Amino acid sequence: MRKSLLVLFLLIMCATTLNAAPVKSVVILKSVFSLLQESLFVMFIFFLFSKSETFKNVFTGKATPWDSVKTIILFVIIGIYGTTLGIPVVGALSNIRDTAPFVAGFIGGPVIGIITGFLAGLHRFLLGGFTQLPCSLATLLAGVIAGLVSKSFKKSLSYWMAITVVVCLELFHMILILLLSKPYANSIALVKEIILPMVLGNAIGIFIFVYILRNVVKIEDK
Repeated sequence: MRKSLLVLFLLIMCATTLNAAPVKSVVILKSVFSLLQESLFVMFIFFLFSKSETFKNVFTGKATPWDSVKTIILFVIIGIYGTTLGIPVVGALSNIRDTAPFVAGFIGGPVIGIITGFLAGLHRFLLGGFTQLPCSLATLLAGVIAGLVSKSFKKSLSYWMAITVVVCLELFHMILILLLSKPYANSIALVKEIILPMVLGNAIGIFIFVYILRNVVKIEDK
């Protein structure tokens, strides 16, 4: 099953990379480095949060309502940060917003993930633009998927699994943009320019998240 998913992932990445070839590489590299810087800052905030009593309560399922509220507020702010510091591209934003609801959903479960994804997505929706609907939906979906994944893999999360899920989410994000955003020519131009920065930015952020998590709580390899 894992090999099949990996082959599918590689095929999708090859296809999208070939499609992105006409875009100026310098612009894409600039976006990649900018999003990586943002990811590092966000993961530093998560590292500080992981040392708190609130994190321990939320991760172990012993959270009080106030613990849950604080966690949601923190990650909604991170999601908004990811949006507001996004890089303007073809009338939209290249960003790491989806990392916030994913992390919130994984450590706190479906409810925290859905609420965080909804609020961060709502903020994006209110900003408008021709990608407001697909980008908002993708942010909500990140929280939902992470919450569901956490139910089975909270104590056995691997780097491979976390990065695969996030990369697939970002690729689906690109598909939503192509399906729901008009005009189609703008959607194509946007996806060509943001696919690599957003996939790498979010994936590396999640890689660091798993590293921190595995050093804070006991994670088993499977």
